[in-house]
Amino acid sequence: LTQFDIHVVAHYTGSENLGTAVKPYVDIQQAISASSNGDTILLDGNFVITTSVELPSDKRLHFYGAGETTVGYATFSPLNGNVFHRASGDATKGFLIQDLTFKNAGGYGIQIEEADHTYIIGCTFNTNGWNGTGLSTAAPETGGTLGYDSSQADLLTFGSGSNVSDGGAIEIKNNRNVQVIG
Repeated sequence: LTQFDIHVVAHYTGSENLGTAVKPYVDIQQAISASSNGDTILLDGNFVITTSVELPSDKRLHFYGAGETTVGYATFSPLNGNVFHRASGDATKGFLIQDLTFKNAGGYGIQIEEADHTYIIGCTFNTNGWNGTGLSTAAPETGGTLGYDSSQADLLTFGSGSNVSDGGAIEIKNNRNVQVIG
């Protein structure tokens, strides 16, 4: 229980939120605000967000998922923001993000605009920048669903339609060291 500096549990119902294993936070942004440089943050559960989780410019943080932890919007909309977002600014801090599932971003599951380093390990990305319909990435075109054998013209039309946004899984810019591992 002492492996992590801060605990965040989506389904915790207690009245005290101290960020400990026994009295965890329930909100990721609250945990980030209370964190110190270098903290490890354990996320546990299904976190449904309504706005982007903003990563700080003045702290190096490590996020770890417990089991099947997900962070994302309840449903996909092109109007949803990013799930995790770090704006540009001081590039002396960075992030490790491990074993989390990011879902339903209208922007990106993870968007880091500037940092010293970003390490993404064992994360999964579901329906970020796309609602999951109208296209199969594993099968040929069939019955009105585009597939890997669809024409470039059909795919370009699909890409400008209502099923997709300008987002996606990950966008990382202006980082000195980036690692994305399985």
